[in-house]
Amino acid sequence: MSLGSKSELMLWTLRLLDWLKKGHWKPWLQVQLYGLPPSEQPRTNLDLWLDAMDWSGIEELAIKRQRHEDDIVEKLPPRLTSLRRLWSTDMSFIEALPNNTLTHLTWIGPSRHGDFANVLERQGSTLEKLEFRCDEKICPSFCNHFNMSHIQEMAQNLEHLTIDIPRNGTWPLEFFQAIASLSKLRSLEIYLELQSDCRRGKPEDHAMWKYQEEHGKNYCTGGDQFQKPLLNENEAENLFQLIEEANIGCQLQDVTFRLGDWTPPYDGPLYFPPWIENRKAEVTCSKTDRAQREKRCRAVRSYGYWPPKTNEQEGSYWPLPEEELYIPED
Repeated sequence: MSLGSKSELMLWTLRLLDWLKKGHWKPWLQVQLYGLPPSEQPRTNLDLWLDAMDWSGIEELAIKRQRHEDDIVEKLPPRLTSLRRLWSTDMSFIEALPNNTLTHLTWIGPSRHGDFANVLERQGSTLEKLEFRCDEKICPSFCNHFNMSHIQEMAQNLEHLTIDIPRNGTWPLEFFQAIASLSKLRSLEIYLELQSDCRRGKPEDHAMWKYQEEHGKNYCTGGDQFQKPLLNENEAENLFQLIEEANIGCQLQDVTFRLGDWTPPYDGPLYFPPWIENRKAEVTCSKTDRAQREKRCRAVRSYGYWPPKTNEQEGSYWPLPEEELYIPED
């Protein structure tokens, strides 16, 4: 060992003895055993963001959380003491909020079984406006995730409701009657499926030739591609009357029926759109139209629906072009 190495070793030994003598080893050992105290933990961007803003004054929030961002659920909701209106499809985030504090909730996207019931259980008694649906382009088949007969007792203050209603060859009258039991309801928007079961089973790509080989070229074409019953002014009028008669508080003024694709227009690179894209129909019903004309329901929009040409159906004039959007003039 060289003289320089002995000197360096001696110097290091003296520093170590001094470090031990002064007790500097105690906090070091504590960190090794228990980690840093919370006040000295490394701060994330979320921590800095939370401290930089006064979240207690936020009344309206739209949030889309990524899977790895679990800290948001833990740290953000306790700070949102004034939050009243929320746009989110994050059940964990909604569950982390104080119960019965929201007045408006918008959920547009896929949901799991039980999500709708959980929303009502946690926020139902204070909700005044609820939108809980998924666009048909994203969710081709609407599912019944909730016993609608309980909606009156769980969301008795609802004034506006937007919801998907599944159907299978008939109108689900029990759904409409259950919704109409909301005594304070003033407006209702109902989204229905446009595609039939066989249309949803059709491939969208090069596999179509094999599908036609198995089922035949004429299988599931024309009107068979659309879910029955078809939506038109007469059907909407009958449903509106059923809902109106079942509405306990007689507050309901407007009902809108929509089906098809209501997603924003696609603005990306060239691609092959699915069959459902841009196909839609809308019928609005209003009590105020009673004084203006006999029927209170009016078809206001139809594109790519059925039948494809202008028709007279039981006295209900409903233009339904296949190639272009038609909006009747007032």
